[in-house]
Amino acid sequence: HRSATAISKKLENRLLNMMSGPIELKDIVDGVKWLKSQPYVDADRFGIWGWSGGGSFTLNAMTNSQEFKAGISVAPVTDWHYYDTKWGEFALKRPQDNPEGYEKTSYLKSAKNLHGRLLLIHGTYDDNVHPQNSWAFIEELIQNNVQFDMMFYPMRKHGISDRPARKHLFTKMVEFWLANL
Repeated sequence: HRSATAISKKLENRLLNMMSGPIELKDIVDGVKWLKSQPYVDADRFGIWGWSGGGSFTLNAMTNSQEFKAGISVAPVTDWHYYDTKWGEFALKRPQDNPEGYEKTSYLKSAKNLHGRLLLIHGTYDDNVHPQNSWAFIEELIQNNVQFDMMFYPMRKHGISDRPARKHLFTKMVEFWLANL
């Protein structure tokens, strides 16, 4: 991963505008292709999952590459216009100053290109990544007749942290992997 090389102003500049965009995806896909070339790896059973920023990256990988058979995205940012300006503008600057950056890191237009099976999960009271992110992505999937699975956790925040919901969530994830990988 390109951000693993240094911690400095240079690193900050590398991270600027990445926000789970094409540069980050290329790094991960290159690594996955190498893994798939290894004789001890089942190249037909690659899955990806992430939460929050990792959930965003999962959508990036599932809509802009064909390397993964299945993915689980929990509480993803699907369009930085819907996210907290503090972090969105830290990485991407203001929308009016960087419309291309916001465009490149939105997965709404690429939703129609979803490859593999997707399980999308979100807490309905998420005050970090508003559920509007998932709703907008789901609407794009519906408009393009792209099939997917979803689970919303009522009255749960970003961490979906209470014991019954967390147990349910990870059971759901394991069952999804068993059915799709």
